[in-house]
Amino acid sequence: LEQEGALAADDGALWRPDFVPTPTPAQQQRIDRLLAAYAAAPYTPPNLPDTLALLGEEGELLEMLVESGVLIRLGGDVLLRRADFDVMTEGIAGYLRANGTITLAEVRDQFQTSRKYAQAVLEEMDVRRITRREGDARVLR
Repeated sequence: LEQEGALAADDGALWRPDFVPTPTPAQQQRIDRLLAAYAAAPYTPPNLPDTLALLGEEGELLEMLVESGVLIRLGGDVLLRRADFDVMTEGIAGYLRANGTITLAEVRDQFQTSRKYAQAVLEEMDVRRITRREGDARVLR
């Protein structure tokens, strides 16, 4: 059935290719509460343990948010809303076009975030080949 396209499989699970997970009303309330917390502090969102606590310790909900693209998992235990990551990426790229280089401290200050989040975003930009590290600074590729 998988070869015919009637089913998809991954790690022992089977599902219909057109299946889209839908949270229960209680799960949706937890998701809404989590996303409100992320929106309240877009560049310093809750850490992973706090995120899981807001989701009622339902790791499956977190994975659903990551797989659907609502949240993006960066290096380590850093999570950001995709929209906030995109704003940071565009802001950093704009700064680089105007100034040539940017340091971790400049990113931290520009977005009023912590070193942890600034570093995770810069490293993800390196992985995506948007930037490259040169000493203590980043430049556009």
